[in-house]
Amino acid sequence: MVEAEGYVLILVAEILAILEAAQDDSAVVPRLSDRDFDKIHLVRERLIRGTIPPPSLKELARDVGLGPTKLKDGFKALFGQSIFAFSHDIRMRHARDLLRRNDMSIARVAEAVGYDYQQSFTVAFQRYFGVLPRNYRRNPVTLDQNEQEARWSAMDSGNDLDRMFGAGGIGKCVGR
Repeated sequence: MVEAEGYVLILVAEILAILEAAQDDSAVVPRLSDRDFDKIHLVRERLIRGTIPPPSLKELARDVGLGPTKLKDGFKALFGQSIFAFSHDIRMRHARDLLRRNDMSIARVAEAVGYDYQQSFTVAFQRYFGVLPRNYRRNPVTLDQNEQEARWSAMDSGNDLDRMFGAGGIGKCVGR
């Protein structure tokens, strides 16, 4: 009986922690009108279409008519990551696609995704994918399998795949 009471207390503590975290998250979520929602989606589409270098937060906010804080907080609330992280994801996935084609040098791929120096690109690519660009080029199947396993794992755990990996094929963006 004492053991059962212990388990109940642990469950109650976990439930309270979850509820407290949910309250903290909801306090951060900005109130978004339908117009704000549409404007934030326009920013996402602009990032997917891509420009080099990526626009700053202030430029994006000015272009859609939102304050930088509202845009930053609203974007994170809607898509689960910062504008910078989203833009970085797009750049890295585009670089991966360019490397897969094998018709561009790594230096040219780095330049195409907005890096001034190949070494900076190599470090960023390795941090993002866990493999050097030249090794990926030699064996893209390994990285592709790892990404597919991550998708399956996310699906099994009930995570929103569009939020995690981007709807509409982020890796297919042009102009990055």
